[in-house]
Amino acid sequence: MLSTAMAILLALCAPEGGDAPPPRPRVQFEAASSVSSIAAGVPFDVVCTLTVPPKWHIYWKDPGSSGMATRVRVIAAKDFKVGPVRFPCPVTLLDPAGAVNALDGRVHLAVSITPPGNLESGREALIQVDADWLVCREACFLGGGDAAVRIPITATPGPETEAAAWIRGLPRPIEQRSGTNVVVVPGPSLRISGPRDPAGEPNFVQEHRPGVALGTPTISTAGDTFVMNIPMAYDSRESLGQSPRIQGLVRFGSGRGTSEGTSAWEIDLPFDSNGTQERKPAP
Repeated sequence: MLSTAMAILLALCAPEGGDAPPPRPRVQFEAASSVSSIAAGVPFDVVCTLTVPPKWHIYWKDPGSSGMATRVRVIAAKDFKVGPVRFPCPVTLLDPAGAVNALDGRVHLAVSITPPGNLESGREALIQVDADWLVCREACFLGGGDAAVRIPITATPGPETEAAAWIRGLPRPIEQRSGTNVVVVPGPSLRISGPRDPAGEPNFVQEHRPGVALGTPTISTAGDTFVMNIPMAYDSRESLGQSPRIQGLVRFGSGRGTSEGTSAWEIDLPFDSNGTQERKPAP
């Protein structure tokens, strides 16, 4: 049964004026290993692919003003360590509720998995994956899928598969971007500076965290460099007992990506709220 919140969301997505909704789109869901075989203690990726029909979209891990985050769950054997889901860079779309973080076309997500060190070769590992999503255009539809990935276990990992190439363009930690600095300055605000990118002008995509509020970035450019300042505030009453963190993407251009995978970079750092006056950030 749909939750009340989801029922309201689907109602808001319904077409106005009594027009018949478009037919339910078919989102294809698949999963594959990044290597042809796995070995004890050597990490690999399970790559999930969602093929979204033209003119439709699903949502990033933070959907924005409306929508529902795409969710992927991975079930592996005991002692396999499953990492977080890595998402591609979203594109920004406007709907009646405001800006949303959308994913469209052929969407690749990755989950890093580390097998135990005592894994016995000559057998097969079974990785089960399931996902759910909200796919939208003039109307929205809930969808879901599942897949099973069977991977041989060998003494050393096998060569990379085609799936490994699909995720090379996923956002990487901002610390890996040459010449880029990220600091928290008095105010407080987050200051990001570094070289500009041929993919386009810099912007910021926030991943909302309980208790942490980010304001509208101010961005200046000079020659081949940029400086982005993002006002911040912390409200412990909204933290849900979680440690405050600043998370999001520094995105260059539209977010469609480049062959080098340099169009978006991940920000993930703790927000030290000690001594910070709790207030709303300036818009």
